[in-house]
Amino acid sequence: MNTSSINKLRRRFIFAALMAYLLVALWIGALIYGINALTTQREIRTVLNTIVTYGGILPEMDRDGKIHKQEMGEESEDSGSQEDIDADSVLEEPKGEDFDVVISDNFTIYDIFAIGSNIFTSSENHYQSRYFSLLYDSNGALIDSYLNKISYLDEESADELYGQYVLEKNKSFGKNGPFFYEMSENEDGSKLVVYLDCTSQILYNGRILYSALILVVIGFLIIFILVRMFSYNAVKPEIENAELQKRFITNASHELKTPLAVIRANTEVEQMMNGENEWNQSTMRQVDRMSTLIQNLVLIAKGQESEDKEEMIDTDVSEVINSTVETFKTVANTDEKELTSNVAEGIHMTAEGSSIRQLATLLIDNAIKYCDDNGKINVSLSQKGKVTRFEVSNTYAEGKDVDYSKFFERFYRQDESHTGTNNKKGGYGIGLSIAEAIVKRYKGSINASWKDGVITFTCLLK
Repeated sequence: MNTSSINKLRRRFIFAALMAYLLVALWIGALIYGINALTTQREIRTVLNTIVTYGGILPEMDRDGKIHKQEMGEESEDSGSQEDIDADSVLEEPKGEDFDVVISDNFTIYDIFAIGSNIFTSSENHYQSRYFSLLYDSNGALIDSYLNKISYLDEESADELYGQYVLEKNKSFGKNGPFFYEMSENEDGSKLVVYLDCTSQILYNGRILYSALILVVIGFLIIFILVRMFSYNAVKPEIENAELQKRFITNASHELKTPLAVIRANTEVEQMMNGENEWNQSTMRQVDRMSTLIQNLVLIAKGQESEDKEEMIDTDVSEVINSTVETFKTVANTDEKELTSNVAEGIHMTAEGSSIRQLATLLIDNAIKYCDDNGKINVSLSQKGKVTRFEVSNTYAEGKDVDYSKFFERFYRQDESHTGTNNKKGGYGIGLSIAEAIVKRYKGSINASWKDGVITFTCLLK
């Protein structure tokens, strides 16, 4: 694995870690917001139910612990018109949804939203609860109202904007602007509509939502910085090892060339002096085999260097393929093989010219090397849309029962090549694995197919 592949793997890890955090954080935030919204709505219904239960006016408690129930149409300041109620009798009177009533000193309507159980207020904080009530007869005509807790509404506007809305909807509970409402029908057919101003609760829920989103974004940035920093420290040794491995391959290849050249020269002299025999021929075959292996190692190193640079520019692929074909025509003629080409002109793509040339070199050299005697090699290049199609084919009569899926495995060779008895056609070597790596760099694909005695390598580049 080279430096580029390690960095690509690191980026994938960072992306996966960030997506995992984002999903978990959003899920937790949504859960908190949902629970808070449901709890708030339940508490709102408790308050509305309490007001409806007491005829549209929330009872208040004085300093002596007396709870005063006020009838619709009366002024709360006129204490003589209010009915004093003992706490015990109040607890027995509510009807509708079941709930517990707990009375305590210094209590406000907002305590209901905090614990969801208390419903009465002290005289000092009684006016903190903002609500209004409308009473309609069986025919839908307004007969009474309580607007003391809302300063900007008169009876007419409250009826037109809010009361008629509920009667038309005919729903027992709902939301209208910043208000939540509840409608109750009495035994005589009259209907009581109570609106509760929940602006503070709506704003509170909104603050929770925005705060959660801000925390998620801040956490995302912090996680990104930390994961990026720690992932770099984690892959740094692997990057250094990849660099050392690449350097070793390059150095070892150069170091091995010299002794192989000496062995070849000495063997050739021995053949000239004593003639060829099975011993010096075997030595020459092994020298050729080692030279091919060294050449493949150099190709690996060059391929990794090219991938690490990633200098992508607009490249005339047609010109690169044509020049590569011309280079190999002499080689093909020497082997008494015919090399032809069918390259469309003017094909361009964003690529690295050297990698495209290396790809063409690997496939054409492979085709010439393993083409049948006196066979034909054909190179073609075409483009459809954004996909560039590059094909190299050669005659290969013995390719019917070959497993082509293994051709692109590194160091894969067929049967006899390991013994060295038939090195010329022993397999497709390491070159095809390098070709596959080049093609994948361009998000393409490469495959081998055989039909009617001809093997074709097809590359699709994007």
